[in-house]
Amino acid sequence: MKRINLRYWLNLFSAALVGLLLFGLGSLLWFSHRQAYNYTHPRRMEPPSGALLQQHGIAYQEIELLTSDGIRPAAWYTPSKNGTVILVVHGYGDRRSEDFYSLFAEHDYGVLAWDFRGHGASGGDMVTLGYYETLDVEAALEYALAQPGVEHIGGWGGSMGAVTIIRAAAGRPEIEALVAESPFVTLEDELDLRVPYPLLNPLIRAFAERETGLRLEMVRPVDEMDSSVRARYISSRVWAIRWCRWILPNVCIMPQANRASYGRRQVFRI
Repeated sequence: MKRINLRYWLNLFSAALVGLLLFGLGSLLWFSHRQAYNYTHPRRMEPPSGALLQQHGIAYQEIELLTSDGIRPAAWYTPSKNGTVILVVHGYGDRRSEDFYSLFAEHDYGVLAWDFRGHGASGGDMVTLGYYETLDVEAALEYALAQPGVEHIGGWGGSMGAVTIIRAAAGRPEIEALVAESPFVTLEDELDLRVPYPLLNPLIRAFAERETGLRLEMVRPVDEMDSSVRARYISSRVWAIRWCRWILPNVCIMPQANRASYGRRQVFRI
């Protein structure tokens, strides 16, 4: 009888252990899939109101861009007074930057800013953290080049926007100067930084690559700054990148201590 009872409890323990392991594995897979989905489908912020631009008396046009893959980013455009248009490219999970927009416009630059695909008021529902977003930059670039009086194009990008503007500029020499604030070096490095857990990291990566149809190693902005670019490390998280073939002064933004305290920026000539 004792042997039978012992076997019963051993079988019960084994079944419970297997059930617990299966539950843990299922939870791990579910959580990894959910995280990958959240990374590629960030929650949209409300589209910007334009209140800051109106407060500073900056006239702008509500426009809609069209990318080569059929996405329609919602955008603002202010014509240039000095022959130069700045493409203002926001970061991951963000929206058009009113403060940077007003900064450049107040210094007589034309400005074109938009919500990335899957962000704000723009079309699309999937984010690729700098891969297909280059098509959004190219659509903005084509629009700017088609406007009267535009002689030069520059760009400012933050975070994912910095990565995207670097990648776009590598293939489009019409972008003559740019400032890249807080870009990651490679998307693989960024995932390793955000998810430094041996079990979760490869699972989230696998689900994200399956969701997007892309490999993480396809987004490596560090490899796309060719010999025509001179990069200078301005602070611990800012690159100011200057295209040497542009003789006119470039614009460099020096941030405050943190994003919450940015306030008004200063413009530096480099």
